[in-house]
Amino acid sequence: MTGQGPKRTAAMLVVMLALAGCMTAPDAVPESVPEATPAPEAASPMKPAPMTTLRPVDRPERDLGTLTASLGDPTDPGFWVMTSRVSEAQKGRLFYPPTGGSVLVDLRPFTGEGAQVSLAALRVVGAPLTGTFEMQLFLRP
Repeated sequence: MTGQGPKRTAAMLVVMLALAGCMTAPDAVPESVPEATPAPEAASPMKPAPMTTLRPVDRPERDLGTLTASLGDPTDPGFWVMTSRVSEAQKGRLFYPPTGGSVLVDLRPFTGEGAQVSLAALRVVGAPLTGTFEMQLFLRP
């Protein structure tokens, strides 16, 4: 163990200290934690346990179509798309089919061809930062 002994020992010490910080004694539970409540009756194999589900909000989106887009002004922060498909600022969603990425955006009016997309939105959906690409745009109510 030439040369690696002290490094290995130091690394192990760091890991042990990190793990020690995560562990607490059973009687060290803070007083603000409520008493444990008994678990609900276990579900039988024929009857599934009750689940809490989130229902989608009934917000039908209007498909604004597929259009060719490119990177907009990279110094303009936020999640936005500039497009001629809207005449006033509105809420929308950008979908990039090759990656399946989707992000909520502010739709801004644009007089040019195609669309321009913010750097942040492109990064979220995984679209290229150079050149043009096809995307699908939706209007949210």
